[in-house]
Amino acid sequence: MLTTFTILANLTIVVAMFVSRGKGSSHNDHKITQLLMASMACIDLIFALFHMPFGVAQLIYNGKWILGTKFCNVWLNVGNDLCGITACHILCIAIDKYMAVCKPLVYRFLTKRIGQLMVILSWFLPSGIFLLPLVTDFFQKGNEDLIKCRDQLMICSSMYNKHVLITVFVVAFYLPMCATYVLYGFIFYEIWKFNKRSSRQVRGKSCGEHVQPKVFRTEFSAANVKAIRTLGTIVLSFTVCWVPLWFFVVVYVYLDFEFPLWSMLITSWITYMNSAINPVLYSFFKPIRVALKRILCSFK
Repeated sequence: MLTTFTILANLTIVVAMFVSRGKGSSHNDHKITQLLMASMACIDLIFALFHMPFGVAQLIYNGKWILGTKFCNVWLNVGNDLCGITACHILCIAIDKYMAVCKPLVYRFLTKRIGQLMVILSWFLPSGIFLLPLVTDFFQKGNEDLIKCRDQLMICSSMYNKHVLITVFVVAFYLPMCATYVLYGFIFYEIWKFNKRSSRQVRGKSCGEHVQPKVFRTEFSAANVKAIRTLGTIVLSFTVCWVPLWFFVVVYVYLDFEFPLWSMLITSWITYMNSAINPVLYSFFKPIRVALKRILCSFK
């Protein structure tokens, strides 16, 4: 049921993104963000189509993996790859909003083509990291005995060697998310400074003189802050849903600490929840909400 909802919800978001294409008020009015969010919806759709059904099969067979070692490796690495791709998309959205709030003059020159370049890089850079294990055994060197044991027990779990695992975790997940939170810190600090400065102007000037700053402040707060908060919620949701799984994997492999199988299954399903939650969060973004209303009205 969760898988079906995730597929339909993300497919609806992708269609809504296509409908809302070209409806902005300016050349880059949320255009880069919309492009990145459309790409993220495609990621969640792929995740729901490829990853979640086999997770359901795992549950049906009490955590056992019946589809063979090679497909297990493909399944795990594609799932991790999609996580890294999402992290890069989230970082690019944070960069876009940072430029919009903190560097508005430079932001004028950011075009849709730059957004397309962000999407391409966000897809290909993580893929270069996570898909290498599919063509080389270097990533599993030193874990041969563990891999044999895993295959005999019919369990599907990551078997990166320790140093590779930490490198992948830091480069593909930890660094992008840290950079994202730093950028959002700058964004909210800039908004706080702007609101504080505007409040002083309103108190210090006559009624006729402070109309324009107040109007600009209202526009800034209502349009930008609301969108930034929505995007911040998406970032927080991604972090909450993926950190537990990465924590378990790193602790399990690097510290040789054993966890029960059910705990790994639960953390995996928490990551699935992220792909189901995202389309709901996307619908709070005004251009998407308007497009969804347009789609619903077309059926009346």
